[in-house]
Parts: sequence; structure tokens; C-alpha cells
Amino acid sequence: MRNRFFIPMLAFTVVLMAIALYMTFLWVPADFTQGDVQRIFYFHLGSFWTASVALTLNALACLMYILRRMDRAKAEFWDALAASSAEIGVIFCAGGLAFGTFWAKPVWGTWWVWDARLTLTFLTWLLYIAYLLLRGFLEGSDRAGMISAVYGIFAIAAVPMVYMSNRWFRTQHPQPVIGGGEGSGMPGSMWLTVFAAWFAMQALMCWYLTQRMPLERGKREAERLRRQLRVEDV
Repeated sequence: MRNRFFIPMLAFTVVLMAIALYMTFLWVPADFTQGDVQRIFYFHLGSFWTASVALTLNALACLMYILRRMDRAKAEFWDALAASSAEIGVIFCAGGLAFGTFWAKPVWGTWWVWDARLTLTFLTWLLYIAYLLLRGFLEGSDRAGMISAVYGIFAIAAVPMVYMSNRWFRTQHPQPVIGGGEGSGMPGSMWLTVFAAWFAMQALMCWYLTQRMPLERGKREAERLRRQLRVEDV
């Protein structure tokens, strides 16, 4: 059965994505140095910003699960949000890595380099894949929620490390466009396009959460019913 937000959220997301695509490929001028290939940047950056929001949401949900674990209904809500936000974070992180490789090939001459930012980003992606695998492995256990929540709270430390990596280390990546010092930054038209792409991806993330969370909570309810049936059979 569809969630009542399915059509409105999907329509809103499609409209924002159409605007973002128009601005990326038709409205914003091509980069003077890199040319049209730089247009990948808008979805590359938007993917990682959305992944960062999703993974931060995961950490907050994990914390709230621990604080509210004595209230079953609230604990299940926060646990479902933690699982769903981690999934969308992994998806957008993978998207950011994929966009980055397509951008790197014509600009750097190679699909991949093991510099600090790329390596930390790849490890963060693996870290949250491991989080999802852990949840699956512990499914049905009384301690699954607590163990997963503690993991999620510690895992979020990787996100600011990725953000700061090209400030701490010499990397193949350019200097930061936000707070990068003299000469950093972008023209206003590029910033508008960055935010258009990011807002479209944020809408996609919200749409996914409105569809995924009821399924996750339903899975918890089904597991509880199975346990009750096993107890009654005994």
C-alpha cells in the first residue's frame, strides 16, 4: 500500500530535479578552464552533501534511540529512521564517488587516485555498508538496536574527517570552495546551480525516507509478532 506522501513528494522531487538539470546543462555557463565536463561537479557535490546530511541524521537517530529505548514506539521510530537514513547515505555516497570518477578521468587523466580525500570517502562508504550488514546480521536479536546505535554514533566521526581532509593533507582535490582562503569560491551562478542540485537531491532523500520508514517499522512489527507466536507455541 502506498504511503499518502508518495505522489506529492515524488512530483515535488521530479520538478526540483528538472530545474536542477536545466540549470546544470543549459543555464549556468561552462567552466572557463575545464569546459563542459565541470558540469558533473554540481551532482558530485550535491551527492556528497546529501550523503552527509543522511549520515548525520543516522547518528542523531542512533542517539535518540539510546535515549528513548525504554519507550517501545519511540525507539522503533528512531531505529527505523537510523536504518533508512544509513541506506540513503550509502546510496548518495556511492553516487558521489561515481560522479567523481567520471569527472576525474578527463581532468586528472585517471579514474581514481588514492589521495587522502578519496581514500577517506571510500572508507566511509565501506564503514556504513558494514553498519547495514551489522544490522542485518543482528536482526531478531534483543541487542540489535543498541549495538547498531552505538556503531552509528561512532561512525559519524568519519564525515567531518572527509570534509577536512583537503585542509589537513595535500590531495589531488582543489582547494575548498567554502572557507578556502584567498582565491577560493565560485561565481554566483555556479552557487545557485549547486544549491538547485542539492535541493533536488534533498527532496529525493526525503521522498525515500517517507517510503522506506513505514516498511522498516512494519518489519519490526512482523518480527515482534513472530516472537509472540513462538512463545505461544512453547
